[in-house]
Amino acid sequence: MLIAAICGAIFLFSGKTQPTKSLAKQVEEDYTGIEEIINQAVEKNENLAMSSNPYEYVKNNSYYDRLVSKGISILPILEKKINENQYGDGLLGYITAIAIEDITECNLKEDKDLQWATVSEFGDSWKKFKKTAKEKIDALINSKLDETVKVKQLKKYGVYAAAVLKEQKLEEKFPKIVKMHPINKNEYEILEKELQ
Repeated sequence: MLIAAICGAIFLFSGKTQPTKSLAKQVEEDYTGIEEIINQAVEKNENLAMSSNPYEYVKNNSYYDRLVSKGISILPILEKKINENQYGDGLLGYITAIAIEDITECNLKEDKDLQWATVSEFGDSWKKFKKTAKEKIDALINSKLDETVKVKQLKKYGVYAAAVLKEQKLEEKFPKIVKMHPINKNEYEILEKELQ
């Protein structure tokens, strides 16, 4: 008994910390929090309960903000939720789609060929967007368009435009895009895989 107590004390005071929660677990906790805040808000506001606009449910939702603040590192987790149709066309499915757009700073609805109204349509449009993004970004970069027009059109590709510019070492040529969408090495690697 004494030996167990001593071993426990040594472990506690050895400076070792508990391992951090996995990113997937953190994301799930954020989803739980998002649901709790929505439920509380709906109880207080009958108009919100009647709303079919998913954007209303992410306003002033600290757990949604926390989810999105995790950034590019959670894209594979969110995309998996969409691809596996984890939430169907329910509210959490829409919130997942909105989070992907917020994190990547890409609004698919700005492109008539990528507009979506349901979560499954978002999934299809997102796959189509990613499949063609690199090629379209390359074409824009190499086009004869005026630089200001190029920048305006590159903006709609969000963090993906910044990743392609970084890959081609063109950050100095398009500093506005790079400043608007700063990405670190880990984020660049995630985006690079996404664009393959």
